This record gives sequence, structure tokens and C-alpha cells, in this order.
Amino acid sequence: MSSQNFSKPEFSRELRLGLVVYGGVSLAIYMNGVCREFYNAVRGRGIYKLVKALTDSDIIVDILSGTSAGGINGVLLSYALTNSSQDEVIDFENFAQIWRENGNIRKLMHKPSITQGKNDGESILDGKGYYQDALAKAFEQGQSNKKKAPSDEWVSSFNELDLFVTGTDVVGRVDTVFDDTGRVIDLKDHRTIFHLKHRQGRKEPFNPNFNPNNSTVQDTYQALAKLCRITSCFPVAFPVVTVELDNPSNQVDAKLVEWGILKNRKLPETPPTGGYQLHFVDGGVLDNRPFSYTIKEMYYRADYYPVERKLFYIDPSPDNFAGSQKFNQMPKPDVWEVIQESLLGMPTYESISNDLGLIKDRNQKIQRYHSLLADAESPLFAKADNSQQTTLPVETGIYWRSRMISLRDRTLPLVLRMSQVSSTKSYQEILNKQVILDKIAKLLTQHITEPEKRENNDIIPQDPSQQISNLDIEYALRKHFYIVKKVCQLMNQEPSLSEYKTLQSLALRLGRHIKLLEVLKMALTKLLNHPQVSQSFYDRISCFQTNQSSEYTDNNNKLLSDIYNRLIRLYRFLLDAEGLAEFVPQNHQQSYLETVPAYFLQKLPEEAAEQLAANSETQTVGKTTIDWLPQRRISSIFEQFQQKVNQVEQEPNQLQKIWEAEKFKNNDTENNGEQYSSVLCKIEEASEKFIELSGVNQSEELLTRFKRFRELDKVLYPFEYLSEIEEKNLIETIRISPDDAQLGFGKGQNLDSKLAGNTLNAFGGFFKKSWRSNDIMWGRLDGLNRIVEGLLTPEGIAKFPNFLKRQAQEYNIPEAGEEFEQFKEQYLDFLIQESFPNATADHQDKIKGHLRKLATPNPDISEDYLKTILDDLVLEGHRDILSTDLQNVIEDEISEQLEWSQQRVQPAAPNDSQTTNLTTSLTTKPQYSLVQGSFSETISLLAAQELARKSIDSLPQGKETFFLNHYQVGSETLSKDIPTTILTNLATRAALIVRDLLITVLGDRTPGFGRSLIYQVLNTSLQLFYWWQQISQSSGIKKGDGSRQKLIYLVVQVALLLIAVLSVVIILYRSWIWFAIAFITG
Repeated sequence: MSSQNFSKPEFSRELRLGLVVYGGVSLAIYMNGVCREFYNAVRGRGIYKLVKALTDSDIIVDILSGTSAGGINGVLLSYALTNSSQDEVIDFENFAQIWRENGNIRKLMHKPSITQGKNDGESILDGKGYYQDALAKAFEQGQSNKKKAPSDEWVSSFNELDLFVTGTDVVGRVDTVFDDTGRVIDLKDHRTIFHLKHRQGRKEPFNPNFNPNNSTVQDTYQALAKLCRITSCFPVAFPVVTVELDNPSNQVDAKLVEWGILKNRKLPETPPTGGYQLHFVDGGVLDNRPFSYTIKEMYYRADYYPVERKLFYIDPSPDNFAGSQKFNQMPKPDVWEVIQESLLGMPTYESISNDLGLIKDRNQKIQRYHSLLADAESPLFAKADNSQQTTLPVETGIYWRSRMISLRDRTLPLVLRMSQVSSTKSYQEILNKQVILDKIAKLLTQHITEPEKRENNDIIPQDPSQQISNLDIEYALRKHFYIVKKVCQLMNQEPSLSEYKTLQSLALRLGRHIKLLEVLKMALTKLLNHPQVSQSFYDRISCFQTNQSSEYTDNNNKLLSDIYNRLIRLYRFLLDAEGLAEFVPQNHQQSYLETVPAYFLQKLPEEAAEQLAANSETQTVGKTTIDWLPQRRISSIFEQFQQKVNQVEQEPNQLQKIWEAEKFKNNDTENNGEQYSSVLCKIEEASEKFIELSGVNQSEELLTRFKRFRELDKVLYPFEYLSEIEEKNLIETIRISPDDAQLGFGKGQNLDSKLAGNTLNAFGGFFKKSWRSNDIMWGRLDGLNRIVEGLLTPEGIAKFPNFLKRQAQEYNIPEAGEEFEQFKEQYLDFLIQESFPNATADHQDKIKGHLRKLATPNPDISEDYLKTILDDLVLEGHRDILSTDLQNVIEDEISEQLEWSQQRVQPAAPNDSQTTNLTTSLTTKPQYSLVQGSFSETISLLAAQELARKSIDSLPQGKETFFLNHYQVGSETLSKDIPTTILTNLATRAALIVRDLLITVLGDRTPGFGRSLIYQVLNTSLQLFYWWQQISQSSGIKKGDGSRQKLIYLVVQVALLLIAVLSVVIILYRSWIWFAIAFITG
């Protein structure tokens, strides 16, 4: 069989990656290169095909968090991932241009003006104009340049992604709490988290064509661009970003308000001039290392497939405390050092030790949980025939009471809207309401937790099992997660191919039920959190009495009992299997929703059985061919339940009907009888059908486990509830930094030798284009290095032999023998050709030798040999990156010299060609020579591309030797490697912009500042010097911009100013005539 006949394989598990992108000013350019490698990993390009095969895993990035300039990369990566599909892509590669072209300090800075105060006077860089427009244009071009996906990609599909982006709210979110004596305590939080949740077909914030609120595609581009500005508006460098809270015509800000839940706050009773507005500065001011959001989302992210979780975080400039001079000598600080450390050093240092400790503690809890689970399963499921129905010695009352308390804890804050703040009520009304709610919540807790109150006045129903059975969505989720986990464990036991595919089909179908349950959970949240539901409960509890007399106590007990009764009735109302109406999507919804009959969920078990019967010959499905409850149907079911929630406000007295309906009263049928049947029952029955009729060898055991899960839950749930464990996979952490990446081309190098952007307090990358392309290249090199290291662990590559066996079965090849060995050789060739098509024959043979070793079951691989394998794989991946990105660096060096009209030169050897000098000039101390005239931007770009290509082709020893032995862009410095005239020009421009800042800040407070003689002399001289630079073109700024006219104007102005100065001096000795001359000329 020819390797050309092999197709993209399916993998048995998933590697789900979280990514934290730090702030770091221009070091975010390096992070952009790292993010590109994560995009390539998901898309299955190059080396990542081999990584997926070696680990038998799809690679998915589904949780990201970013702050400051790193937050921009988080938004860009999320945008590219969610808008790319199996058929078409928005290639993240194109977003490198944002940094290469638009990360130019000269483009970012405001243009200086002769007239003072012409700029916004808020910042040095133009955030509102150039920066905002450049980002919005990048998002728009991503859509317009969308292209067909490369046919050779091994894409890992996904439909969920969460992005967390930080901002710093200058005003702050004000909140009020009470101490135990009822005293008011005001709190304020300046941290703001923008959470963008992508749920394919239901929530798509990154998709400009998905606009349920009738916003335009431009609104999405502008909103994402403004979010990038919010998280990265470094104080003074960029202007403060303002967001309107209540302008219905401003759909851009409306999206930001939704993503950041910005309206949930107390506001002034009287709207200020201009309406309610919030003002943001850089998210890194308070949260430069946004770990906690990613960690929390990972813990609550559900799995219904064999999954391993890893958390990567990019720290381009990691802390190195141990071994420093201060650490070793422990000197006593002087007064100045004490002031500096107390005010700036220690308060602003942000440690991730707590976050890493949180992961460690959580992993330990999960390990203890799995130990308890194994102990609890042993007596329950010891016998395959389950002839002896063992029961565990667990107090049933404790279990049901725990579940009831949990249900109350989840429900009560929603119903009472404890997390919601009304901006329309007066401050005193808000306080009064909060006092009552706090007292009610405390009293409910006391009646459950204090024995003397529970004994005589227990307000919880005496038989909670009858009341909450088949109403508790959390229980249904736990039950389904448990059985899917068991199915996944069977998949990992290396079954036959047919058995594996049958198990996979079962896991995927049960996984769709988990998705359905999550949608029901969302609908329930909307119902319980509905304003009218909240107001109904508030009206009911407003008569609560704090008097301790017996009469008041009896009334309060009745009141609290009624609260529980109403909560249960709301659950029954929503989950009534017979109470749904048909859903028909509106015209603008028909592209992503479909009609759902009223009876669909009621008939779900029958639908499941019919589907299995119809597909009895081809029951197996893959991740991309799942035919049960596709996302379109699940999204439509959510809308069907949303219709029911809307009845609360659309139908008169709907809540009163719920409180009084006979159908929703307490029953003794566990909510599954003739009068009332819960949707949860139907989902469970459908799951049982799938398990029973799946054709899995262990279907009877799985069905028994599913039906008897409650007995297991009695043991585990109290521990799970107290430890707050939901997602039960361990999380590994991997750091990405220049110092950590020591394989391939990165061996022996560090931050200082790799990155140019770390100069000038990490602002250096904005000053030179070749530095930006260099840092992107090293980001890619280091990102690939650390991803490969983090994923190709001994445990990960142990999956490879079984992967090869399964592939052989796919092509009807025996799992052993000569035919299998021939197949294995061909398949290894196929993997190498797919992963490294440009590798030389020698390099391919070397990698194949490693793969032969890894393909052996239980290979004896030492730690040193594994490192050798990783180093060779990384090196080959680095060669692919170098083949494209090195030319970008040289091209950018040349194009910027053309833009500056400054050619980089040095003495050349007699036989050296001009193109060779262009590359060797990157390795020596530069000299710059002024070049008269200039090219248009297009011609300069084409010339740079051609010269860079010829430079690369003319390297006598090849790219790799040049890069390893001569390339030194990362070691360049601001003072030595940028022409003095360019730096002088930038400094002069900055001074003119700072002038406008001073006028803005001091203008109102010091009216005479702008008219003072000293200011006028300095200001005019500064302008004259700047425009003289423009005329001489020493800074490469093109002619034809009216500079000569401006120069003449300035010369005249300076002449008049000098006359005025001279007149002021003479007036001290002369008559009033000289005073008049000074007055007129000044």
C-alpha cells in the first residue's frame, strides 16, 4: 500500500490546552509568534501532525486569558480559531502584520502640530484614531481574506472557547456588605473581566455575521478593537478608553457592556452630563498575570471524551530571584531603596505562587476523590451479574438533605438576584433590600445547620427525595459525566477497532445529552434570575419579621417553607415535559436554528431507539459525524425553553398560576408519574436506551452503573460538594519563555540574545521593524519547542503503538506479523512526509529511526534518549520556521532603511556581493548613510522582498549556518542600531506631544502657562528644530507635506519672538516706545 493512500486519522483522545498570555508591552510581539504555534497545533500543520499521532490525540485550545498587550494576542487567537472551520480559515499568520506594520512607534505617535493643543492632549500615542482603526481593519481583513482551508491539515474540531480579557475600571464597581451588627461597609473593585463565550450555533461573539441583536458586522470589528484598546491602554502612552452604559444607538459599547457585565453596578441617582460612562486603563495595572480565570474555567469545563488538560502560560521575561546579588548578599536597604520598594517595588509585584498553589491543591483534591470513587465502586459493582445488590452503609437522610441544601445554595442567590445591582433605585432602597435578603439567607441557613432549630421547625420538606428527584439538573449532569467517564476508560483499554468505534459512538451520544442538560441549566438560570420572579420573592419576604416572639416565629417558618415550595414549583414549571410549545425560528434565525416540535423532548427515548434501529448497520459515528442532537437542534431547544421563560412576563398572572397549579404541587412519584413527568426523566430514559442498545460488550455493566449511580452518589456527593470539585481531570502547567526553550535553535540562548523587544523597559520592539519580525520568529521557535516538550511526555507517547495498530485495522491489516511491519514502515514514512515535507533525506531517516523505537510497545526509553528525540523533532520544526521567517527579518530591515532613507553600510570585502552585505550587516556594528530621495511605499516593499530573497539565496553556507553562527538581531540595542537622526526625530515629536499633554493638564489650572515667554521660546524653538529635520529628510519623512511653508512660517514667528524678547530687555532701560514695540511684536 502506498503511503499516498493514507488519509487523516481519527484520534482516541483530546489534549485540551489553556493559554495565559501575560502583559509585557512590546514583548507581546514575541507572544504573537507563540500564539501562532498554538493555532498551527489546533489546525494540525507540520510537526503537529506527528505530535497528534504520537499522542493519539486531537489538540484543542479552548480557554484563554490575556491582559495588556498580551490581551490583544488572546483576542486575535480566539478570533482566528473560532472563525476557522474544516473548510475555510482566517489564518493567524496574517495577524503578524498588525505587529510588524502597525507596531511602529512613528505610526502610533500623534502627528505633531504647529498649533498647540491640536492633538487630544490625553496621550503620546494615537489610540482613538490610528490604533483603533488599525485593529478594526485587521479583523475586517481577516474575514474578507478568508480562504479555503489547506487540504493537508489535520484539524481538531471544537465548538466551545472561552476568552477572558482584563481591564482596569478607573471609577470602580462599588458594592455594599454588612457586618454582623448590620453596619454598612462600602467596597470598591477596579478589576474588570470581559468574558467572551463562544458556543457554536448559540453564542458566537467573534463571528461578525452572528448578530442576534441586529448589530452590524462593523459593530463587531469595532467592539473587538475597542476591547483590545481597553486591555492595553498603558497609562499616558494611550488615552483612557470610555464605554457608554446606556446608549441604545451605540451597539459597539453594548457588546462591551455585555461581555464585561458592566451594568451590574450601582450608579449615581442623577445621570451625569453625557450619561453613564465608565473609563478604562490598561488591564495589567492590577492584573498582569491573569491566571485565576483560566484555572477556574478549566475546573468547571465538562469532558465527555478521553481528555488530558494542560495549562500553558507565556512569560517572556520570567523572574529570576535566586542567585541574584540582592538574594545572595541580603543587604540592608538605604532610605531611598526603602521608599522605592515600599511605593513601587513590592506593591506592584504580582506573584503567581497563589495560582500555582491553587492548581496543586485542586489536583490533590481530585486525586483523593478518585481514591474515594474506587473504594466506593468496589462493593457496588464487584460482581458482573450484580446478583447481589449490595448497598452502602450511608445515611440516606444526610445525602438528601445535602442535595437539598446544594439546590438551595444554587437557587436562592439567583432568585433573590444577590449578584444583581439595580441602577434605577435610590441608594437607600438598595440598602434596605439587601438587608432583608441577607437576613433571609442567614435564617434559611440557620434552620438547616443549627440542630435546635432544625429539630422543631424544619422548613425543608420531610421527604426531599420525593420533591427534588428528577428536578436536580446538577445530579443529572454528575450521573452522565460518571457514565461517560466509564465509557472513556473502556476506550483506553485498547479494545478492537470495532469495539472502540462502538464505545466512541456511545460516548459521543451521551455527550450530546450532557450538552442538552447544560442548556436546560442555562434556561433554569434565566427563569430563576428573571426580574419578575425576583420581585415576587421579594414581595413575599418583605413581611419577614425580626421579632423573636412565638407568633412571629410561626409566621416566619410558614414564610420560609413557602419560599422552598415556590422554588420547587419553578423547577417543575420549567422542566415539565408536556408543557413546551413548538419553536419556529424567525427569519433572521433560520441560518443557525431549526423548528422543534412541542413533543420532541417528551418522545426523546423513542427517538433514541428509532435512530439506533435505523442506523443498526452503521451505528458508529465520529466526532465530526455525530448525528444525535447536533448543535443546531440543541440551540433551538434552548430557544424553546426561552419561550417558556418569557411566559412569565408575557402572560398575565403567570407566576400566580405556577404557585397555585395542582400539577406543580408536591407529589410522591419522584416527579415522574402520570400527572407530572420531568424532562430529566426523558433524558435519562434516552441515555438508558443508548447504553442498552449500543452493542458494547460491557453494555449490561454500564447500564447497571448508570441505574445505580444514586447509591454511589450518596457516598461521593458530600465530599464533592464540600470540596467544590466538578471537573475531575488533573491540570499540568507549562511555562513558555526564551530561557525555558532550550531545544533546537534555542539551545544555549536566552532572553537577551533572542529578543530585541526587551530593550527600553520592554518598549524596544516598537522602534524597529526588524526587531518585531525577529521577536515573532523567536516566539514561533520557542512556542514550538515548549508545546512539543509539554505534549510529548513519556505517558503521552506511550499511546503511539496502539495508534498504529488501530490505523492498521482501519486498512484491514493484521495487528501483528510481516504484513503489519510493512504497513508500519509505510505509515511512518507517511507521518514523516506529512509533518516534514521539506526535510532532507538524512534528516527524515534520523526521525524515522526514532519513530521505529517509539512504535515498539513498552519501549525502554531513557530520559536522555527521549530528550534526544525531542531535540531532533524540534530542530526539524525550527528549520521549517526559519525557511520563511528569517527572510521576513531581512526584508523588514531593508524596507525600514528605505523608509528612513538611511542605508546601513560597513566596509565590504573585495569579492563580496551587495546582497551578501545585506545579511552580514545584521551581525556587525552598523553605520548609516543618508540616501537622497525616496520610493513609494509599494515600490519599497517590493524592492525589500526581492533583495531579501536574493540575500537568503546568496548565503554561501545556507540559512541554518548563518542563523546559528552570525545572526545577532536579538542582541541589537537602541543606541547602536537605530540611526541617531531617527531617535532625535522621535524625541522631538514626543516633546511636542508632551507639550500638548502639559497644556491639557495645566491649561485650566495655570491659565498663563501657555502664554509665558519661556514657554513660547522653548515651544517655537522645538517646532523649528523638528521641521528643520523634516526639510533635510534626515529622518526619512517624505517631502510634499508643506514642510517648506511651515518652515517659513516658523522662521517668521521666531524672528518676531526674538524681537519681543529683545524689546522686553530694553524696556527696562528705555521709554514707553520700546514697551509698545514689545507689546505689538509679542
